[in-house]
Amino acid sequence: MFRTLYKICLTLFPLISYGQQDDSSNYARKNKVRFVFSFDGRKSFIGDQNVSIGGLRFGIQYKEKFRTGIGFYGADSPLIGSKSFNENTPKERRLRGKLNFGYSALCFEPIFYKNRKWELATPIILGVGNAKLTFYNPDSTIFSENEKPFSLLEVSGTVEYKFLKWAGVGAGVGYRTVFSDEKFIKRNFDAPIYIIKIKVFIGELYRGIRRNVKAKNARKLEQKTD
Repeated sequence: MFRTLYKICLTLFPLISYGQQDDSSNYARKNKVRFVFSFDGRKSFIGDQNVSIGGLRFGIQYKEKFRTGIGFYGADSPLIGSKSFNENTPKERRLRGKLNFGYSALCFEPIFYKNRKWELATPIILGVGNAKLTFYNPDSTIFSENEKPFSLLEVSGTVEYKFLKWAGVGAGVGYRTVFSDEKFIKRNFDAPIYIIKIKVFIGELYRGIRRNVKAKNARKLEQKTD
């Protein structure tokens, strides 16, 4: 089920981080902790490919100081590369490889500056996952197939601008460092990332709709009274 949901997210949000959270200042002052949820997308260079990495994040936000939670991530399509086998021997050969991966992560996001329009933050992601590596002979038959664990650290800086009371945009850049004893994974995954976001503040949107409905009903009541 998660894989199906994840594929839908990748189809709909290849570049976008779509956030659902309440950003009302009055609400934030009254409630120190609140729930946050987002489709978390970013683009990254993996090997020589520009890849979309998408996922889901769930967590909490404490006042206007930080957000924390867990996330689930993966690439939108297999990654293609190559690796040398039997190096420095007469049997040395370079084979084409395909890599599928997914990982779960702890997410911590300090908020350094926030006002009614702007937010500056530094998302930090510490993840663990598995990568399925498949290498092919020149005739396209499978030479080897196995899964390798890996861990990663991803740090980025983001800026968001709230252009409407209930919607905003954002962008960011960062770098991902991967820890693995498999050189193919390490060589291809250590890379810069860049992020583009569209955020919808559901709480503000709901309150705005409710205010409009109340105002409309009040006008109708006045017209009937007249």
